[in-house]
Amino acid sequence: MTRRMQFLMSRHKCPACGSPRRESSAGSSVARFECGAVFALDNGVIAVRTVCPARCERAARLWNDQTRERAL
Repeated sequence: MTRRMQFLMSRHKCPACGSPRRESSAGSSVARFECGAVFALDNGVIAVRTVCPARCERAARLWNDQTRERAL
């Protein structure tokens, strides 16, 4: 097992939101998290396959708050 694969498989929480990791099959080079984020080894490097939605949802809430029309 490569160093990057060992590192990826040792992650137990999403680095963006802290959501727990889902179970994966032995020898898998894909880390899936409950939030939907997915990381995998692609050509020997760790890559994002699916971005954690938590930060985008937070940004949308903030933008909506910032642009909310104020009652007169």
